[in-house]
Amino acid sequence: MAISLPTRRGILLLLVVLVPIFSLFLNSILSKPSPSSPSSQESTLSKPLISYERGRDADFQPGNNKWYSEDGTPLSYQAWRVKDTGGLSPEPTERSTITRYGARVACWPSNELGIWIKHATPLELDYLGLQRFRDTQRPWPANTTEEDHFCAALRRTGAEFWQLPPSKSQDLSCWPLEDCVEPQIRGHLGLGWPPGGGSCLVNLTDAKKTWGSGLSGYYNAKDMDERCDRCSVLGGVWCPRDPEVCEALWCIQYPEHCDEAKLLF
Repeated sequence: MAISLPTRRGILLLLVVLVPIFSLFLNSILSKPSPSSPSSQESTLSKPLISYERGRDADFQPGNNKWYSEDGTPLSYQAWRVKDTGGLSPEPTERSTITRYGARVACWPSNELGIWIKHATPLELDYLGLQRFRDTQRPWPANTTEEDHFCAALRRTGAEFWQLPPSKSQDLSCWPLEDCVEPQIRGHLGLGWPPGGGSCLVNLTDAKKTWGSGLSGYYNAKDMDERCDRCSVLGGVWCPRDPEVCEALWCIQYPEHCDEAKLLF
């Protein structure tokens, strides 16, 4: 039976309307991400974070890719410390690493949940007994007594302390640790330890307000005697002469290690 012309036109008009609708519906089904696809994982991860809950970090295995962002940044503290992620760990992995003006020095104390770091000058590297022209590996297995002694020496150069894991979630999209996480203890003090004994001490943060970042050549001193001379110029003190002032300054910066102030005199 032949279909009349008006009926044909009606069928064609219906097809013109329904085909685009069906096409949009089909595309929406095919483009929907599967539960295991990276895009669905990204919807649950707003930015690279590390966990500060130590118990939970035990569940984050290095090979579990869901704990890494698309660019490879680890998202948990345990994964953050893994050295084979294809990127640099924000946390130091060596005792010292040569930098442009000295070396980044670190120690891992046995009685504190964190790490001490100092960007040491060549003069301070000599004081610490570290190489000035190559990196120094972290001792392993670690001798906790020796490590704690080294941490005490590192504080005598004005080291700063970072709690690990940090006390709150932090963005780990940067490197090194010092640019990612704020320290719990800031290093405001500059110190000198002449070979003849005694020490000098100055608050470098206060001195910069007057002398600027150059600090009258403080960082250019060739030996500890010259450094103490610069400390004096910057308004610092000679500790054997002013033990109470030095002790007060030391204990303000290192309240948990106030007993170490006696080494200044």
